[in-house]
Amino acid sequence: MTKPDRIEHRNGGYEYRLNGQLHREDGPAVDSGKGDTWWFRNNLLHREGGPAVEHATGSKWWYKNGALHREDGPAYEGADGTKAWYLNGKPIDPPVKSPGDSSLRKPKNKGPSLGP
Repeated sequence: MTKPDRIEHRNGGYEYRLNGQLHREDGPAVDSGKGDTWWFRNNLLHREGGPAVEHATGSKWWYKNGALHREDGPAYEGADGTKAWYLNGKPIDPPVKSPGDSSLRKPKNKGPSLGP
């Protein structure tokens, strides 16, 4: 199996590319050098068993083959406690909670930014 090339950035971050695409099997393909990480396979956000995107702020996104997706919890967990559930990129209703649970608000953004 061909290993991806590691490209170092001046800010301390790095990225892994295989045939020009963001790709890494055993860790994040992009690290901002400031605590933000992105997991890619074949240029698509993807990670098994954990969030594909983690920001230093604490926000997390779960992706499967480029689509927001998580079967065992919210696919988005915001640093402010906001949660959103998605399957195969489509929003779904969250599990039944008490009516006053403010953590079930919609996220303020649709996905992670790739900027530092």
